[in-house]
Amino acid sequence: MRKDIIIDHAKISWILDHCQILHLGLSNKNGSYIVPVHYGYQEDLDGKYTIYIHGTGDGEKATALDKGESIGFEIDHENLIYTPPRKGDFGPSFMSVIGNGVPRKLTDPQKKLFALRTIIHHYVNTIPVAISTEDVKNVSTWAIEVESITGRVHNSTKK
Repeated sequence: MRKDIIIDHAKISWILDHCQILHLGLSNKNGSYIVPVHYGYQEDLDGKYTIYIHGTGDGEKATALDKGESIGFEIDHENLIYTPPRKGDFGPSFMSVIGNGVPRKLTDPQKKLFALRTIIHHYVNTIPVAISTEDVKNVSTWAIEVESITGRVHNSTKK
């Protein structure tokens, strides 16, 4: 294993908190493909992550998620850094999380409400979310039970 792989949950959660888009690794009869989605997450007391996503429920993404088979995901944030005038000090500075898990479609209205509030709070965590179970009844929502997750942080500038 690479020496810079992060398995510490506090650091992984920090990365998840600071990234905006999750990329799902899905497959269909035509092969593998990537779908960017908004997300929210929770970590339970045992250190297990659950990632929440939503969608229309009638497309290729929904079909792939509804199979309930293990999928991959990736989240990242990148900046291109240049520190002149030193040659070679031009490169990526990034943080990322990768993992896999099993998606489960949420049908219970209270669980869907919790999941969608979690997603919204990921983006606007200082504003109360005024949504009800009636508001979310037609929103397809999935919980991805994470099976494995690791992070990485890279800074291109020398210490």
